[in-house]
Amino acid sequence: MNKNPTPEQMKKLWDECAAWVEKTKPYSAESIYQSDSVQEGMYDLTEIVCENVGYVEVAEDDADV
Repeated sequence: MNKNPTPEQMKKLWDECAAWVEKTKPYSAESIYQSDSVQEGMYDLTEIVCENVGYVEVAEDDADV
């Protein structure tokens, strides 16, 4: 996991998250868990965040995958 992001990395994360918001159109905190389209988009958002921030490092024998 990247614990010391550069300003460029932070901007990229912001831009990709903002694009996700534009795409899925959550209109309130409640719409995040009440709207099917937003819920379905959460997988994409999770991937965006992990691709930018990083994944947790685990020992191979501890991985769930």
